[in-house]
Amino acid sequence: MSGLLLAIVGLPLAGALLVASLGRQRFVDPARVAAIVAAAHLGLVLLVAGALGSGHSPLALDWPWVPALGVRFALHCDGLACVCALLVAVAGLLAILRADGSPAAAASGASGPALTLAAVALLQGLVLAADLVQLVMCWEASALATSLLVGATAGNAAGRLAARVGAAVAGGGGLALLVAVLLIGDAAGGYLLSHLARPGSVLRVYPLYPLLLALVLAAACSRLVLWPLQAGVPARSPAAAGAGLLHAATAMVAGLYLLLRLENALGGTAVWRRGLAFAAFATFVASGAAVLAGPEWLLVAWRRLLGLLQRRGADRRPAGAPP
Repeated sequence: MSGLLLAIVGLPLAGALLVASLGRQRFVDPARVAAIVAAAHLGLVLLVAGALGSGHSPLALDWPWVPALGVRFALHCDGLACVCALLVAVAGLLAILRADGSPAAAASGASGPALTLAAVALLQGLVLAADLVQLVMCWEASALATSLLVGATAGNAAGRLAARVGAAVAGGGGLALLVAVLLIGDAAGGYLLSHLARPGSVLRVYPLYPLLLALVLAAACSRLVLWPLQAGVPARSPAAAGAGLLHAATAMVAGLYLLLRLENALGGTAVWRRGLAFAAFATFVASGAAVLAGPEWLLVAWRRLLGLLQRRGADRRPAGAPP
């Protein structure tokens, strides 16, 4: 049964490579191939969910990766990971079916379905990761993949700019998560999630616990705020709507999964409760502002920033220098 975990991550990744190799074939529709792969992938996740529901012990897979640094390629599937994996699989299949047959999907060829499957594979690696370093890598790579997908299928400048802003926000959250993981490794003596499941978490008495908590909350909020940012941009085609669905749904899953996974190790303190309340309020305010301002505020802010940089550059140019 443990091999199913590798199949859940590997099948959409192999499907993405297959779909990308098809290109613009006349006799093979890349979107249909991607839909078949996504449906098979969903079947694998349902098979694992059925095994866990029937009383099977949580599935685990652990291979050495970088032994010198204590990093391992480890997958683990318990109830929380299975629910999140199921949500990712359903969102991926719906995104592919939503875009199938649309003019934008036909124009993009195999890039849209391939990016969708690649994003699904990376997100499954995130929710099934049992090693925190592996989780950070999948966190950053999945944010980049979903942002590329949104940018490739967007039919307007606001949509493409929203994808770039979303990638920057999620990337900044990934850097915060990387620093937090390094601190966790220093405190717990390893990067495996099993180290955090031991009784009496050492993280709560860690001297840098407030900083660690702030970094984790910042990383989670960087994903949670992407849903209203994407929702404020109107979809101009079914392909863009499918990409936005995957981007928003998986961003919510990733942010909530991080908080729920680390709650046992970091929660239970007054600092955790206050920090969580503040992060929720800040995310709510930022999300409401993004939705109420509409998608055009991104273009206005971007143009003003470019104009300010150009004026600064012109002021610092020596006299007589060519423009």
